[in-house]
Amino acid sequence: MFNIFDYLDHESRKSASLACCRWEQIYSNYCTKRFVLCNYRCHDQSDFIRYRDPTTGDPASMLKHTQRPYRKVHLNLFFKEEKSIIVDRKVSNALGELFQPRWLQQLVVLKLGMALSPERFTVELSDAVAKMDHLQELCLHFMREDTDWPLFSKLKLVNASLNMLEVQDVWPGVIDCPNLRALTIGFPLYNNCNPYVLHRGQGPFWNMKQLKELTIIDRSLNFHLEYKDLFTGMEQLCKLMPQIERLNCYGFAISERELRIICESFVGLETLMLCSVKTHGANVFHHLRKLPNLRKLGIFNMFMRESFGVRCRSPLLACPCSRSYF
Repeated sequence: MFNIFDYLDHESRKSASLACCRWEQIYSNYCTKRFVLCNYRCHDQSDFIRYRDPTTGDPASMLKHTQRPYRKVHLNLFFKEEKSIIVDRKVSNALGELFQPRWLQQLVVLKLGMALSPERFTVELSDAVAKMDHLQELCLHFMREDTDWPLFSKLKLVNASLNMLEVQDVWPGVIDCPNLRALTIGFPLYNNCNPYVLHRGQGPFWNMKQLKELTIIDRSLNFHLEYKDLFTGMEQLCKLMPQIERLNCYGFAISERELRIICESFVGLETLMLCSVKTHGANVFHHLRKLPNLRKLGIFNMFMRESFGVRCRSPLLACPCSRSYF
């Protein structure tokens, strides 16, 4: 029946589900495996939870009254009321429903966005993630209304089944997921906001030995590509996961020194995608000789400072690598 439903549009599937109780049950299982329980409307093709995406309805009521066993939930808790106490109450009610045993035991994908004071829910969120036995993908998007970056340093993400993790504007103190293969982090890496500052000089406990793909996103550097120093943050990050095969860096510029750190730390890289590279000359690419397994290289922009002091900006396209170019 699932194969037949694949050829029908949604209205036709709903009509077919009225034939009998058995078909209605099959239709329900079909929807919950393929469809997402979502409480916001996106304005573009991305399903990234943003502050501007309007929340539709009451998420706590939605979670409480839905009878279908959805395996995928996208929950936007970026309420825009002026009083934080009202927002915190709504967030608390929604999380109270989400962390009920029936949801914890059936969730496979969870995308959660919150604003204002998410650190209030650190303990509850840590405990809930540990109880999700079937969770494979987890995305946590948080936002503060000020620039005080230290967020959630006490957050503990421990889960045996998790395969993909994305954390935006949060630096968990613990990541211990033995099945984790892909990690996306959206957090400033420049010196004043590096993870060791958040943990008072101590490194976070991240079990990253099994990680294969790392994506770094930093939206705070879009207008200051030349003035931020990522050296300390990048060097510390590389030490946590030396065996990755795919590295993607978006939203910030990599200096020649940082590219050297990447090439020396991730010697097993097969794919390297960079948003921007700052260099004084073309010799920056000689560091790629240290990556014998590199097969795919992509650089969107090159910021090159010539000897006479003029900066050149040249866009590049992603392309497969050939050892003869090195």
